[in-house]
Amino acid sequence: MDTFKIKPRVLLVGNPNAGKTMLFNRLTGLKAHVANYPGITVDLREGNLNLPSKNQVCVVDLPGTYSLYSRSEDETVTVKGVLGQLGPSSISDLIVAVVDATQLKRNLYLVSQLLDLKKPLLLALTMMDEVQRQGIEIKTLLLSQRLSVPVVSLSSVTGVGIDALLVEIDQWVKLQTAQVEPSRSTHSQTLHKPSATDITKRYQQIEVWLQGVLKNTIKTPKKKRFCADDILLHLFWGPIFLILVFAVMFESLFLGATPFMNGIENGISYFSNIVRSFFPDDSLIGSLITDGIISGVGSVIVFIPLIAILFLFIGVLEDSGYLARATFLLDRFMSKVGLSGRAFVPLLSGFACAVPAIMATRVIESKKDRFVTILVTPLMSCSARLPIYGLLIAAVFASAPPLWGFIEIGALVMLSMYGIGIIAAFGVAALLKRFVLKGPTPSLILELPPYRMPRWSSLAQNIWTRIWLFLREAGTVILAMTIILWGLFTFPRNETQQTTKNQSEIQAQIKNSYAGQLGQLIEPVVAPLGFDWKISVGILSSFAAREVFVSTLGVMYGLGHSQDETKMTLKEAIQNDINPQTGKPVYTPLVALSLMIFYSLAMQCMSTLAATKKETKSWRWPAFQFSYMTVLAWLCSFALFQAGSALGF
Repeated sequence: MDTFKIKPRVLLVGNPNAGKTMLFNRLTGLKAHVANYPGITVDLREGNLNLPSKNQVCVVDLPGTYSLYSRSEDETVTVKGVLGQLGPSSISDLIVAVVDATQLKRNLYLVSQLLDLKKPLLLALTMMDEVQRQGIEIKTLLLSQRLSVPVVSLSSVTGVGIDALLVEIDQWVKLQTAQVEPSRSTHSQTLHKPSATDITKRYQQIEVWLQGVLKNTIKTPKKKRFCADDILLHLFWGPIFLILVFAVMFESLFLGATPFMNGIENGISYFSNIVRSFFPDDSLIGSLITDGIISGVGSVIVFIPLIAILFLFIGVLEDSGYLARATFLLDRFMSKVGLSGRAFVPLLSGFACAVPAIMATRVIESKKDRFVTILVTPLMSCSARLPIYGLLIAAVFASAPPLWGFIEIGALVMLSMYGIGIIAAFGVAALLKRFVLKGPTPSLILELPPYRMPRWSSLAQNIWTRIWLFLREAGTVILAMTIILWGLFTFPRNETQQTTKNQSEIQAQIKNSYAGQLGQLIEPVVAPLGFDWKISVGILSSFAAREVFVSTLGVMYGLGHSQDETKMTLKEAIQNDINPQTGKPVYTPLVALSLMIFYSLAMQCMSTLAATKKETKSWRWPAFQFSYMTVLAWLCSFALFQAGSALGF
């Protein structure tokens, strides 16, 4: 990162959920993730801002904090930033205190600490559009006089007040560049934990600052209004609503994505047949392009609709403010396993990707609780598992009649896979807290943000960003692995095999290839789970990225059809794959469930292990994480398959 170059810097500092990241996006034109949830920003972001005078400054979005006394790693980043300890600077930084105008009194506590630093300070009162809807007037000029710093009121949503903020920043830049020597703060670089007396004095001072600043312009009699929290946070109805929300999400994943997936699948198959027609039947280049690249990468791209729908739901829950409510609901349960409700954000983020979820554990104050959360986060079913679940469900369970006439079996299977990961994560966390990383259960203090309508433009941008990251991985890691796998499945070749068109001989060629030999070598290890040598190869190759399992099957089955056959989709190839020893389908419902459970629990991701090493600063914890997850996955799949076989399934 090109962080903290020698140029004027503007630091955005404020409470969680005060609107820093949205203001950052508005100023820099970047597309950082914005959500209505405290703790989303766990690391700093930077971007360039061009001012009206043509000057340019570096804008830095620091993690949210309620105080300059840091309790977690992300808050430490903010404290170091305002103290000038994160990097060299040619001039003093301008601190823009981003203050939620709807929560003025609470936000001014941090401002009172920033004032003590004697550094250039500017107040940006955000969410003024909401303040106006509430019928409240804020006298910014009076507040500016009492604080002796400029105060600008604005709305990052509508853009009102942004120009005034740019003018204030421009004036500061001109003042600083006119100085021969940059102004430096002589304030002590050590901040101590505030005492109860100090906190009381600060709030008393805030009361003095706010006298006459706030004015209610709408005179309405107070009456009891319906509040959604009366239901959503109810001891009985709250958990039921939470279960319904996630049930609808998984039903939508299965039903909503299927038509789009079928369309993409048919399009890829049609494109593959067109490309194939340009090459001779025995062309290695043609085989590489059609059977390798198109079949491998294409089989993964099919699952983009699943990923889009997943992130649509998660984005709506974040933006609306419901995730914070879910945290409070789950805190009671999570405390039973020794975790704080604050760990809910990283665990939920694990549904998207374990790597940023592990980074998000920086919001957890206790080091032991943070390590426990890091170790169990990969058990949450990330989006990389979706292609595996989606393929197996579509191939094995899609034809099953709906339960009670309206609940799709595939949706229940998908929900079960996510449920297994959640139960496993909480179970392992309880064991770790009891025997490995012992410590008291932390209490949860978390702000409940107001309910807001999702910002659809931001939501669409976030979904596209996730899809693009998925496509980029498909174009790099998965593409590279696909080419390697094609080579392993294609070689060694001999003259007889180069001209063969018989289906059984093609299957024999694949089995005798380097990949086939490797799969047969480890087949005894996974045979008790119901897996054959083909699945063994997929498991090995998918350690680079879980999605590679699907591309492995795409390459394998793409090569497994003679050139004069009509190209089948991967789903159809799996459905038609027969075990030569038993004469039964390879992918029975029992085998499919065993395989999905294995992937729901196994550590099949190099990037996640690297993230764990980075956050724990040791290889010991990634090694432990890989070991326990692999053993757990094998044992659970073994128990399911053997029990199911004994019962005749």
